Amino acid sequence: MQATPSLWRSLLDARPDAVDGLLALAGGEALAPDLARRLVAHGAELVNLYGPTETTIWSTAGTLDATAAEDPHIGTPLWNTRALVLGRGLVPLPAGVTGELYLAGDGLALGYLGRPGQTAERFTAEPGGPPGARMYRTGDLARLRADGTLEIVGRADHQVKIRGHRIEPGEVAAALRAHPAVEDAAVVAHQDPADATPRLVAYLTGLTGTPETRATTAVRVREELRTVLPGHLVPDLCLPLDTLPLTPNGKLDRNALPAPRPLAAPAGRAPAGQREELLAALFADLLGLEQVSTDADFFALGGHSLLAARLATRAADVLGHPIPVRQIFDTPTVAALAARSAAPGTPLPALEPTAHDGPLPLSPAQARLWFLSRLQPGTAYHLPFVLTLTGKVDPAALTAAIGDLAARHAVLRTVFPEAGGEPTQHILETASPVRLRTVRSRAEAERLLGALSAEPFDLATEPPFRATVLTGPDRTTVLLLVHHIAADEWSVEPLLTDLSAAYRARLTGCAPELPPLTAHYTDYARWQRTLLDDGHLQDQADFWRRTLHGAPAVLDLPTDHPRPETPSGRGGFVRFALPDEVAAGLRSLAADAGVTPFMVTQAALCSLLAGLGAGDDIPLGVPTAGRGERSTEDLIGFFVNTLVLRTDLSGDPTFRELLGRVRAVDLDAFDHAQLPFERVVEELNPGRGSANPLFQVMLTYQNRTPAPFTAPGLDAAAFTLRETDTAKFDLIVGFTDHLAGGPVDGAINYSADLFDAATVRTLADRLVTLLSRAVARPDSPIGSLGVLVAGEEDTLLRDWNPTGDHHGTPSVLDRFARAAAAHPDAPALTHGDDSLTYAELDARTNALARLLISYGVGPEDRIALLLPRSSTLVEAVLAIAKTGAAYVPVDSAHPQDRIAWTLQDAAPALVLTDAVTVGRTPASCTAPVLVLDEPTTTDSRQRQPDGPVTDAERPTPLRQDNAAYLIYTSGSTGRPKGVVVTGRNLARLFDATAEDAFGPDDVWTLFHSYAFDFSVWEMWGALLHGGRLVVVPHTVTRSPDDFLDLLHREGVTVLNQTPSACYQLTEALTAPGSPGIPPALRLIVLGGEALDAARLAPWLRTPDAPRVVNMYGITETTVHVTTHDRTPDALVPGAGPVGRAIDDLRTYVLDRRLRPVPPGVTGELYVAGAGLSRGYRGRHPLTAERFVADPFGPPGTRMYRSGDLARWSADGTLHYLGRADSQISLRGFRIETAEIETVLCDTGGARAAAVLLREDLPTDPASSPTRP
Repeated sequence: MQATPSLWRSLLDARPDAVDGLLALAGGEALAPDLARRLVAHGAELVNLYGPTETTIWSTAGTLDATAAEDPHIGTPLWNTRALVLGRGLVPLPAGVTGELYLAGDGLALGYLGRPGQTAERFTAEPGGPPGARMYRTGDLARLRADGTLEIVGRADHQVKIRGHRIEPGEVAAALRAHPAVEDAAVVAHQDPADATPRLVAYLTGLTGTPETRATTAVRVREELRTVLPGHLVPDLCLPLDTLPLTPNGKLDRNALPAPRPLAAPAGRAPAGQREELLAALFADLLGLEQVSTDADFFALGGHSLLAARLATRAADVLGHPIPVRQIFDTPTVAALAARSAAPGTPLPALEPTAHDGPLPLSPAQARLWFLSRLQPGTAYHLPFVLTLTGKVDPAALTAAIGDLAARHAVLRTVFPEAGGEPTQHILETASPVRLRTVRSRAEAERLLGALSAEPFDLATEPPFRATVLTGPDRTTVLLLVHHIAADEWSVEPLLTDLSAAYRARLTGCAPELPPLTAHYTDYARWQRTLLDDGHLQDQADFWRRTLHGAPAVLDLPTDHPRPETPSGRGGFVRFALPDEVAAGLRSLAADAGVTPFMVTQAALCSLLAGLGAGDDIPLGVPTAGRGERSTEDLIGFFVNTLVLRTDLSGDPTFRELLGRVRAVDLDAFDHAQLPFERVVEELNPGRGSANPLFQVMLTYQNRTPAPFTAPGLDAAAFTLRETDTAKFDLIVGFTDHLAGGPVDGAINYSADLFDAATVRTLADRLVTLLSRAVARPDSPIGSLGVLVAGEEDTLLRDWNPTGDHHGTPSVLDRFARAAAAHPDAPALTHGDDSLTYAELDARTNALARLLISYGVGPEDRIALLLPRSSTLVEAVLAIAKTGAAYVPVDSAHPQDRIAWTLQDAAPALVLTDAVTVGRTPASCTAPVLVLDEPTTTDSRQRQPDGPVTDAERPTPLRQDNAAYLIYTSGSTGRPKGVVVTGRNLARLFDATAEDAFGPDDVWTLFHSYAFDFSVWEMWGALLHGGRLVVVPHTVTRSPDDFLDLLHREGVTVLNQTPSACYQLTEALTAPGSPGIPPALRLIVLGGEALDAARLAPWLRTPDAPRVVNMYGITETTVHVTTHDRTPDALVPGAGPVGRAIDDLRTYVLDRRLRPVPPGVTGELYVAGAGLSRGYRGRHPLTAERFVADPFGPPGTRMYRSGDLARWSADGTLHYLGRADSQISLRGFRIETAEIETVLCDTGGARAAAVLLREDLPTDPASSPTRP
């Protein structure tokens, strides 16, 4: 039986007798001595095999008996293999000397597929071998023993150099395996981010006992190793493991070995504020500790003068200014250094207790909260703290202790009545009584907690603190409900510390003896007022005005619902957790970059919001403790202040560069943290609205430590802030760090006015995903990190796009011929009282086509049409198609200059016109002009045969990819641009929309100008399916009442309209005396501009309502791109969705880097697929700019950059949001405002002009204010 040593070990552990009598072949990894001994001892005949894949499985073999098993070798080479132990310069080494092992012989593979460089590196010429012989460089270190057997020492690529010594970890591991207490060992060089020198770390298995015993044994093994190895080979650290991690192939997985964790420093006060956190992280890094309290002495923790010098240098990097080494000696704690290292400024007056006469003022933060609670009563500002106790609890002592807590902290028994129209504080003698309840189950306790937490406070008459003790069968739950006006989350530590001390005292029958408080919250409130009224914080006010000037008023977030005028305060929570490796990476990156973990999460959240379309200027709200004065640390109260941290993400910085920006912003902000947020708002005076001023997204980062509540008889105490279904901001993203290498988790509190829970769940997933990428690749630009979650790209690019593949066969001419043959006597074309059957239309257009061919036109030529709306126009379009040429529609109503420019640019071979419009032909036109209704032309046409036109008659054969029409759209340079659409583009359009099932019973209207490509759809839609096309007179198109009558009279079944035209038709439909919805009408297709579906409700709210389809389209992609059915239950005001792509197109919503954006995020719309036209005639740079390579399609495919903004909804529906540039869409025409501005300046005499689309005017929405 053949197996890896790891598998043999598992077999022996489970069934040691199973190997008795087996020929045991071991290979694939190093064979440890203890395993070899066990295999032989249990009766196996053991053969140790060695061989890389590159030399065809096995290259050496050696039988091991009981003696050889004590120090396993790999035997000798197979009969057709040569093994060479070579040194530098490929010199053969004598027995006993370690060198690199090379293999030669018949087993050598050809090399690595497609990797010639790597093949040449590893497969080299064999010196001294036969001519042309090669050898393989294994990378294994080996030595030849005196008996001719080979011994593998380790890997050449695992060698490390530590403190000047070259070390082979395999040699150290072999020595460790020889220790009787060690079963297996792995040795690696661990590089700590904060230390330039790697450490040698050993991982040992087989150690027995408790974790403490195993750790002690590992230390003993390390010390005993000094007797057999030189000092430089002894590991710095030996760590016990249950098992060594293995790869799927059963080999040691070095990357999965856990990073060593140093011991923690003595417990103490956790760092508060970014400056303390940065210094604490530096202390821990330099001293090799997991964490450091703010009061711990640098030198007592093992620091010395050299480390102090390094601390001074590193501190300058992270704080922005140096700390003298002498200062470290004078003030060697985190807290003292943080206080001394802040940027210099004018010292503030000290907070001191004062006598209070008259009404007591509220602090600015309290005043704002009082106002908000009056404006929006509810539970949004409740803090339901929950203390859960298991073990023996004395309810009477606990009740008394709660009373002691309220007696000590006056803010818990304060009411807030009005006096003279202003809120004041009034301290009561006693707090609200403690309520005692008995519950039978945890579920009952949970229900009761929910109900009690939602009971409102009347702040004018009731203290803002209410305590309830719930006694259950296995635990006691204490609800400490506090209104935010009296406490914050930083109040937890003094609250629990004092409550715990009081409870312990009451258990002994005594009152608590706590040190007196040096100040009370009312002192703080008056002090805050003094700072503001006397101008002590004016410098800070100036700072915040400068810092926040020009910041975005409201972040553009991917919300599910529009922001209401008045927020309801409803909210929810979505929890998330960072994988262990991401949490470790977050802490490691923070240490390496000289920032705090909070700053890493801030950079990640800002990167996420930017990736979700919020821009590159991101203001976040961040709570800060507001307890800069030492006397406030022991108080319960509302001290928290909110800072606005404005992060600049411009220029696509790397994540590490962004961390540097974040650190600079944060340290500046925290140096100006005394100015209350309320005053910042007053200073900046932002525009009032329903959104929170200055920021809408808050970020929090809490370091979670065990609840400071201990007492005799208790088994455990847990403390939490209960979640409520409320929201103060759009989003609050909160992280909780459980420290000591523990997990990092969190929650997102969201406004239910704006977001659905599923969206926020995805938002949390995106944040975790981006953070994991950022800590793994901190030197990558933030734009490259991406915000999509696993599998989402496939959804956006593939699942939400159709897979149709239409090739445009048969051609439009073949389809028309088929319709004409199937329905020769059916009416094909109607204009007023005139009508043509399919046979007549086919014959007339065949004759006209031959007449045109006689002028020499054919495929790839262009024929301009300068005709009025008529049957003749339709005949001309069909006849030109039969010649193989492309038609160029030129609207005779256009200005003469535009007509002239179009004809000059299109360079037609022929111009077709009639007696009515021939006068519009510009004198500069050099092409022949054929007036279709002139007698000579009529006679010539009548003399032409009217049978089918063939390729034999055309100058060149007609192909599907020949141009079918050249249509001009508005151009940003001041001149229109011509779009070349092919016959294949046109034919496949009707395959891609075949679900609409058009047929010979349908009646269509030609309503639109033939210079607008909606007319292409109207004409061919009828004629390719055997339907009837009704040419609508121009005057009727301008009269909705007359047009509605025509729809009834002609029995129209398929109506195509721009939304603007349809709105007018809807007014006629709902006017008194209206004939109602035409009974034959079954389908309304809308396109050309954004649709407000609510204005079409009258068409949909009847039992026999026609189907209404909104189709977004672009000339450059052949009329239609997407389709979306409108239903009566989805008629909300505003621009509606445009659905998904028609069957053979693909739509992408991409960011600036051409990457898909997530649902809900605005991006630019790109279109790919068979509908893409050739491009712009004669405008190659513009074609290259707009028709770009499709990175998601097959090789060689293109996509069209539409310039339109769009977003996906969560269900994969596309929403059109307007233009990314100055182009507008009006009555179906895409208009470049720059073209109009150019004409106004060039010919209108204006010095400057700006063209806007106004939708708030009662008349024409297009206006152009000019400056003469």
